[in-house]
Amino acid sequence: MGKIHIDHRVVIRDAQDRIVSDEHFESFAVAEVVYRRTVASTSRDLEVTLQHGARVVFRASGQS
Repeated sequence: MGKIHIDHRVVIRDAQDRIVSDEHFESFAVAEVVYRRTVASTSRDLEVTLQHGARVVFRASGQS
């Protein structure tokens, strides 16, 4: 069985755990830069995750 490609995702959720934004990236390096920028510019009441498919790699609340 071969490997399959799974996108990295930067996902923003609101206080009710609803997805507000879901951006897909083929590269972890690009996704991580966007994730860190998003955390820095997102309001504190939102949660930002960097995911590999459904697996959460990083999770943070917004900083603004």
